[in-house]
Amino acid sequence: MENLSLTHSLSSVKQQWQDILRMAIRILLGGVMLWAGIVKLANPDGFIRSLMVYQLFPPAWSGIAIGVIAGLLPWCEIMFGLACIVGYKIRIVSWALAVLLSIFTVILGVTLWRGIDIVCGCFGSQNDPITLWNFLRNGLFIAGALWLAYSPRHRWTTDDIMRVFFHI
Repeated sequence: MENLSLTHSLSSVKQQWQDILRMAIRILLGGVMLWAGIVKLANPDGFIRSLMVYQLFPPAWSGIAIGVIAGLLPWCEIMFGLACIVGYKIRIVSWALAVLLSIFTVILGVTLWRGIDIVCGCFGSQNDPITLWNFLRNGLFIAGALWLAYSPRHRWTTDDIMRVFFHI
């Protein structure tokens, strides 16, 4: 009987630490996305210039495509960042962040492969050259987002509160 109680206690402690880690990852990942969106909105001309340097689109489409991206991306980052922090629809938001970060990482890789020597511009900095660190950082963020997406439960989220109080 005593052994069963110890096993239950250890399992409970492990679950609590996983809950704390999930919350920390949510806050970190959401904060990073929120910050990235805010700095892009604070300097839209700089963001547009950094997008143009990537040379992602044919010249005929470049102006329209960059305008759409510059108009939507910061708001998506802010919306996903806030949703991640408060834990709203966390599995969907986590998947969206994993996809978005994967796209960013592929764009960085393709840009390097094409031999275009540019700064990342990810957080509004014009002095941040693309290095291995950008890929490692994005890989860690993607791993965190996927872990959140696949986690069986989430505590201390708006989803959790809705479930408890409104039986949703």
